[in-house]
Amino acid sequence: MTDNSLPQHSPAMRAALDWLAVPSGEDVLEDIIPLRLHLRGVVDTGLMPLHLLKVLELIEVRAKAVTEVAHSLLLDATVPVPKRLRSIAQALGEIHGLLAQAYLQIVNNAEIAQLARPRRNAPLLCANGLEHALQQLEISLLVSSGSPQDLWSTSQALFHRAHEPSSFEDTLPGDPAVVDLPFKRMLALISAQPETFTPREVVFLRRAIAETAGTVDLSYAVPPTPAHDWYWLEPGRDMAPVPFVRRLPAGSHTLLFHSCAALGRQIEELLAQLDANIAPSALGLPDEAAQTDFRNVLRRAAENWITPPKRQHHRRHQPYRVEVCANIGRLWQVLHGDQDSASSTAQIGSDWMVINESPSGLAMMHVSGEVTGILPGSAVGLRIKPDEAWSVCLVRWARSDNPEHVELGLDLLAPETHPVRILAQPTNGGTVPEPVPALLLPSLPHLARGEALLTPRGGYVEGKFALVDDAMNRVGVVTCVSTSLDLQTSSIEVFQFQRDNTPSWR
Repeated sequence: MTDNSLPQHSPAMRAALDWLAVPSGEDVLEDIIPLRLHLRGVVDTGLMPLHLLKVLELIEVRAKAVTEVAHSLLLDATVPVPKRLRSIAQALGEIHGLLAQAYLQIVNNAEIAQLARPRRNAPLLCANGLEHALQQLEISLLVSSGSPQDLWSTSQALFHRAHEPSSFEDTLPGDPAVVDLPFKRMLALISAQPETFTPREVVFLRRAIAETAGTVDLSYAVPPTPAHDWYWLEPGRDMAPVPFVRRLPAGSHTLLFHSCAALGRQIEELLAQLDANIAPSALGLPDEAAQTDFRNVLRRAAENWITPPKRQHHRRHQPYRVEVCANIGRLWQVLHGDQDSASSTAQIGSDWMVINESPSGLAMMHVSGEVTGILPGSAVGLRIKPDEAWSVCLVRWARSDNPEHVELGLDLLAPETHPVRILAQPTNGGTVPEPVPALLLPSLPHLARGEALLTPRGGYVEGKFALVDDAMNRVGVVTCVSTSLDLQTSSIEVFQFQRDNTPSWR
């Protein structure tokens, strides 16, 4: 006979139930560490599947409250993430990972008759587990960390378990499709190149594809060649999806394939409707989709879904050290002469090691020196030697598995730069706007780019403006007109311009 009694004699179970019986305090975040501890203890206790499910339901209430509070703190995380915030994220991610594994444990160990209820069948329980796996993935992305251990092996196991055939005579069959949507959300999110987005952009993207992710194609059949927009997953391996354009699968293993191209095309259709001033709510999108920044997020994601990125250039692996200024505002001050370049180098620069490079950019790893506030889409200064000019680069992606380890992918914007100010024309009321600091980027004929200006976000001036050069103890004013906005991220803008007249120095 099956023993259905709760093993309350277990110290771990007794401690968990006692803790759950006490309401949370004013600071919900104080629940994170004990919640992780008790959840791990409960999962390891060896409870009968249905008893474990009942305890999980109690734990999930606490986990939801903690996640909501912690989530708001992670929205503004920058690289490297402060230790306390990273500790919160790691603990929270582990909680959701344990919950996903617990649901897998339940469906694997439960008897068929125990999964015979409409609200308690294998596909539905697997879907619950995948919702936690999705949250674990999102949390890791918010702190620019790699995929957590066991995330993809657990997720695949839940997906495949939900699709195992069951007998109608033995149980009330669930709908395996309920497990497809959370799994497809995970696949869409990881295929969008999330390391190139800021935390707020990641959260927006996850919300934006809440329903449209259903258009992601899943197949056990090998896709027709060329499979440029397809990814492959090897069941049983704890490895994120791999695009065909990066690496072909080896061997004759049974694989799961997916493509987000249909999702990308659907997002492009939604963007066209947004551009036609249709409200986001009418399209099933978050209200933020009305803003230019978040539309750009959708555009970039759609491009990556339709055409997964591949390396365009051969990468050279010849490590060498560089100095990086992660604060472009402080770099402007040094170049402008507001700070002494020699004395302030130690304050604004940090040491990095270039891992590999190509004609368009490079990847590098932090070695020493203070570095804060880095986000994908921000700009940094870089130079090899103290007597060389500062190059300006765009942070394409950022990864940091711990506070002491940071990796960046950079795209070169200009091999040198010069500090200037932008003065927009007076408003209709006659008010003269404050000058905006900017970095002058030289023309790059091989890229068909003329002179350009890099400004903080919001510094772009449409139409005529005055370019003020007051560095090096002289002042020059040139009337200019902007010609194109080439780059716009949450941190910076880069736009081309033309000079209207010859500068006058005084």
